[in-house]
Amino acid sequence: MRTLLAPLACLLLTCGLARAEIYHTADGKQIEGALIGEQAGTLSIFTTEGETVTVARADLIRVDTSHQVDAMLRKRAARARKQLIQDQQREVKKLLKEHGRARTDAERDAIVKSLAGFNPGILVGPLGDALRDTKPSTRALAVGRLRGIGGERAVGELLRATLTTKHDDLQDSAHQAAIAADRDLSRRSYEAVAASQTKPGRRMRALANVAAMGDDAAVPGLVRVIEHVDAEIQATLATAGNLRRVPVSLGTTGGTALNVDIELPELELISVQTTAKVPVTVLREIRAAAVRGLRAVTEDDLGDDPEAWKKWWERRNAPR
Repeated sequence: MRTLLAPLACLLLTCGLARAEIYHTADGKQIEGALIGEQAGTLSIFTTEGETVTVARADLIRVDTSHQVDAMLRKRAARARKQLIQDQQREVKKLLKEHGRARTDAERDAIVKSLAGFNPGILVGPLGDALRDTKPSTRALAVGRLRGIGGERAVGELLRATLTTKHDDLQDSAHQAAIAADRDLSRRSYEAVAASQTKPGRRMRALANVAAMGDDAAVPGLVRVIEHVDAEIQATLATAGNLRRVPVSLGTTGGTALNVDIELPELELISVQTTAKVPVTVLREIRAAAVRGLRAVTEDDLGDDPEAWKKWWERRNAPR
């Protein structure tokens, strides 16, 4: 099937000088062009004649790539590929919406079957968006498909959902799907979030998930979290240093003003800092959560000194 994409005036190459890949089919045809993409076992090729040709992979005998593809042809194929991806992602989003509105299992099963025809790379983005859908059934479908797809992008969408969603069911299901798809990547991602200066709630949830996983491989990452938080606390207090002692007027005595320097409590101190995003008390809660995580994953208690935990890790991995 051919779909004309450009008028003859825009033909890429003429007079037999075309340089392109050559696709040989079982019926003896030779198609000169550049690959746009493949979907459900069907290749789309942008030809030197300015058309899009689809060929079933089963009908393809071989591809001659010995000819260098013309730069303009490759550029036109890339534009067609981008458009194809956008069209397919719109179709996936439409199917996901229909799944949320479906009233019978048969309708939902038909939609799931249709989704199976799309390449994983097309599905990940729309499925990530579906995790924020209001319909529990659509969220559950997205979780299951992303778990099955796996890979960094899919796991990233699941982790983003478990750390940011307000739906309790999704917090757990997305977390479980992420660690089932790639446990090590999930743990390392949680550690990175906990050490970053993102929203405290997300950091606390990441630490809780690491603790629940119970992998002692998390020890170095949790130690880094403590060190990062300690640095944040020190930086915050240093920034607020000149406001620690504030003069307060107590009136006058014998015509002389009486001023007394008082030291602000830490919470009040940080709250008046325009550059401080997180109160020290909150940072200390994050630090305490990291320490609890260390105790949970090691089933040991070395206090809250990161150096003690570093030595524990060194002993744990020392050659025997």
